[in-house]
Amino acid sequence: MMKKKQFIILMIFLFSLLVVLQIIHSVLLQYLEDFEMNIYEEPLASDNQDHNGFDMEPGSLLSHMSEAVKSNSSPDDSGEYQIVENVLYSAEGTDRDVTLAVHASVESLSTLPRTIHQWEGPVSLAVLVTAELADEAALRLLALRLCVAGPLALHLVVSVGLQLRWPARPPGRGALCRRLDSPPPARSYQLSVPYPNNLLRNVARRAARSQFVLSLDADMVPSDGLRRQFMALADAARLWEAPEPRTAYVLPLYEVGAAVAPPRDKTTLLELRRRWPGLLRPFYATACAKCQAPTDYARWEAAPAAGRLAPLYDVAWADPWEPVYVLHRDAPLYDTRFRQFGFNRISHACELHVAGFSFRVLGDGFVLHLGLKGEDPPRPGQQEEQDRNRLLFRQFKQELKVKYPASSRRC
Repeated sequence: MMKKKQFIILMIFLFSLLVVLQIIHSVLLQYLEDFEMNIYEEPLASDNQDHNGFDMEPGSLLSHMSEAVKSNSSPDDSGEYQIVENVLYSAEGTDRDVTLAVHASVESLSTLPRTIHQWEGPVSLAVLVTAELADEAALRLLALRLCVAGPLALHLVVSVGLQLRWPARPPGRGALCRRLDSPPPARSYQLSVPYPNNLLRNVARRAARSQFVLSLDADMVPSDGLRRQFMALADAARLWEAPEPRTAYVLPLYEVGAAVAPPRDKTTLLELRRRWPGLLRPFYATACAKCQAPTDYARWEAAPAAGRLAPLYDVAWADPWEPVYVLHRDAPLYDTRFRQFGFNRISHACELHVAGFSFRVLGDGFVLHLGLKGEDPPRPGQQEEQDRNRLLFRQFKQELKVKYPASSRRC
């Protein structure tokens, strides 16, 4: 009898414990969802929300996107892509600012929420949509708008003839936000059409309303506070009133392995460089060291962190070089004939050199590429792409002589 009573008491205890655990589980899930919303779903402050539609629910916002695609597309110069500017856009953005201009394919959108959140300012994003991800594109673009805090202007580059598929009933915000964390398997350079790097860069840059623009790939992240620091530099140097349109403000570009937490400031970066030189290193350190050599990383690292952004030294252009830089909006655009792998950024730095630009390396700011280059074998077709673009680059350099007849500079 005693054993039976003990058994009943034990069962009641276990049942009560299970109920308590379920309650705790529910509370933790709600806490996690609230935490995700704080990161991804801060309401967008906009001067014109009822015009740009950012306060709409997913279904209404999807209709807004669909109508923009139907009514606002134009062909690119090659006739192979349709450009749709301002599919979604924020009314924010002033002349005295720096816009982050980013290009991406649909599957790389999952890398952007933290970048946009960290930038704390206007972002102009151009996204390539191809047949492989036509089903996913609308939902992921919708998720990016609804789940990411910050003023974002979204533009599409779509394969000619491709019809985006718009779901009749999109998921709720929570499900859409989680969708961004699960990228599809396709890769930017392994799609049904050539990845138009420079066309995407130009679409994002042209839409910027600010005087200065920083063009980055989707898998690149600026150092913490870079926008605010550059604006302070522009205030101190009076760049807003008297800009130096022929100056490229170079930011050292590093690559960081997955085992190292990305540094957010120069002090941390230098410390991690000493501890893990093989996992945090100049971009293309093993794949193409000469492509970054003119930046002079040793000189930049030798200068202690100053706590502010300021010009550190000037460097001369050298071939080949593919730096990242902040530019005035009047700087030359990228040559859209360069697609896929090879010479797309090298050709732009070359043109800036011929056009008379100076290259000024900034002291505390930097950019990180998430992932190490040169660790994997070349993918199929990569060498052919590079060879094709190398021939185009030779032609391009001859064309610059005609485009800038008064320049004595050559690439």
